[in-house]
Amino acid sequence: LTQHPSPATILLVGSGIAGTIREMLKHPIQMLHYVELDPLMIEASVPYLSAQDKNALADKRVGLFFKDGRYFIQHGIEQYDMIILNLPDPSTAMLNRFYTIEFFKEAKKRLSPGGVLVTGITGSDTYLGQEVGVYASSLYHTLGKVFTHIVVAPGTKNYFFVTDTPGAVSSVPDMLAQRYESRGIKSDYFTPHHFSMLFPRERSAYLLQKLENKTPVQINTDTCPITYYYNLVLWESITGSKGRSYLFQGLAGRLYLLVLPLILLFSIRVVYVLATKRRLAAHLNCNALFALAAAGFAGMSLEIILLFSFQNIYGYVYRQVGLIVAFFMLGLAAGGWQMNRLIAGRERSWVALLTLLSILTGIYAISLPYLIGLFSALKVSATGDVIDLRLLFLGLVAVAGWLTGLEFPLVSKIFINRYATGTVAGWVYAYDHLGACLGALLTGTVLVPVLGMYQSCFITGMLNLMGGALLLIYLLQKGREEKY
Repeated sequence: LTQHPSPATILLVGSGIAGTIREMLKHPIQMLHYVELDPLMIEASVPYLSAQDKNALADKRVGLFFKDGRYFIQHGIEQYDMIILNLPDPSTAMLNRFYTIEFFKEAKKRLSPGGVLVTGITGSDTYLGQEVGVYASSLYHTLGKVFTHIVVAPGTKNYFFVTDTPGAVSSVPDMLAQRYESRGIKSDYFTPHHFSMLFPRERSAYLLQKLENKTPVQINTDTCPITYYYNLVLWESITGSKGRSYLFQGLAGRLYLLVLPLILLFSIRVVYVLATKRRLAAHLNCNALFALAAAGFAGMSLEIILLFSFQNIYGYVYRQVGLIVAFFMLGLAAGGWQMNRLIAGRERSWVALLTLLSILTGIYAISLPYLIGLFSALKVSATGDVIDLRLLFLGLVAVAGWLTGLEFPLVSKIFINRYATGTVAGWVYAYDHLGACLGALLTGTVLVPVLGMYQSCFITGMLNLMGGALLLIYLLQKGREEKY
C-alpha cells in the first residue's frame, strides 16, 4: 500500500483473510473490495479466525464479493487507487488469465488516475537462472506493454508494482518508509526498516536489468498463454527433468518448426502411395485410419480450445464446463446417429464421403479462431451492453462433436465388409482414441501455451486436410484403375 501516495479505494483479489485485510485496514483507506472465488472457503475459515480478523471482515469499509476476479473486473464500474492480485502462480490455464496482456488492459480501465496494480510470481532471492528468468521476464514484458512504470521487489516471490504515473511506485526504501510513517501505522509484523530488506539496491538493480535484457521472450496473451507454459517448464526443471523441459521451448512463435516436418512426412507418404499403386487396399486402410485419428485429435483439441476461449471471453467457466462437455457429447452422438441412419440407407461412395468430412473438419478447425473472434467482438453491443451469445458459442462446441461423430461409424462401414467385426472394432477404437489422447495431451500442455490458439487450430486443421488429401489420392488412383 505504500507504493501509492494516498490509497483510498482498494480492490483485493484472492487470499484476504488470516491477517491480510486486518493489516490493510490500518492504512487510511476508505473502501476495500475483497473478491474471493469460493464462498465455502470463507465459511469454513471464519470459525478459526482471530477476533481481530473477524472484526476486519465485518468492517463497514470492507465489501466481500464471491465472484471470479476477472469477471468482477470486466463487469464492475468502480474505480480503484490500487488493484492487488494476491493469487497463485499461473500454473494452470485458469490462473494464467490473470497474467495476460488482455487482463492487464481490463484492470487498467478500473484504475483511477495515478492508480497502481500489484501482482507477483515465484522468483529467486539472488539468482535468476534460465527457467526463472524467462518465466519472470515474460510477465515483466507483458506488464510493460500496458504500463509505463514498473518496480520489482526481488525475493522468493517477485512482486511487480506497475502504474502510468511517474513517482507513484518506487524502489527507494527511504521514500517508502516515509510514506509508511506518515500514516501512523502500528504493526506487530512490519516496521519502516523492512523496506531496506524488501528493496536492497544492488539486488533490485540486478533483477531489473536481467528482466529487461532477457530477450527474446514472448508476451503472455489470452490466445497464447506462454507464461503458463513457462511455469510448467520451471517446475519440471525444479523436479530434475530438464531434458523434457527444453523439448518444446524452441517452438514458441515458430509455427514452421511443426508445419515443415508435417509437410515433409505428408510428401513422403504421397510419394510412397504413388510409387506403390498396386497396394490400393493397404493404402485405404492406412489413410482411412489416419483420417479417423486426425478427427479424434480435432475433437479433443477443439473442445479444449473452446473451453479456454469461453473462459477468456466471458471471464469464467466453472459450471459451464458441464454444459460445454455435454454439448460436445450431444454433437458427437448426433453425428454418430446421423451417419448410422445414412449407412442404413442406399449404398454410396463411403470413401468419398469420408474424404469430404475430413476436408470439412480441417476447414472448420482453421476457421474456428475467426469464429471465436467474431463472438468476442459481438459480445458487446453498440450501446455497451453485454449480449448473451453463450448458446451460439455452445453451438460451435456441438459442431466440433458432430463432425467427429460422423467419421467413427463411417470408417467402420468402409472396413466392415472386408474384415472381421472384432478386427474392425479394434482398429477403429484404437486409432480414434490414439488421436483423441494426443489431442488432449498436446493441446493443453504444448500447442495452446506455446503456439497459441490460432496456430493450434491451424495444426489441427492441417492434419485433417492431409487425411482428406490422402483419401482423395486413393480415389483418383482407384478411378484410374477401374477405367483401365
